[in-house]
Amino acid sequence: MGDLMARSVSTNSEGDVTVSELERELDRLSVEQALRDFEIANARTVDLTQRLVDLSHEVTELRERLVATQEALAAARAENQDIRASATFRLAELSTKLRARLRR
Repeated sequence: MGDLMARSVSTNSEGDVTVSELERELDRLSVEQALRDFEIANARTVDLTQRLVDLSHEVTELRERLVATQEALAAARAENQDIRASATFRLAELSTKLRARLRR
């Protein structure tokens, strides 16, 4: 870098110091760093977007499973109600109560 400074700093005919080569080199380095920063930010954006898509798919799958589970629960409750409402169940329940009273 010292060599660069020695080459890039010169004086013009009026005695003013010019640093055009150094300015160009700093600009080039700044552009390179900005491109690297952009590539890193872009890679992070792609990664986060993929994670969001994956999680969205997972949420959709979990919602579908929840709906299926709720439907199965509703069917099981309806079946349970039908069983409890049947004459056979009521008769079995009544016989259990009678046996309990007779044992006293």
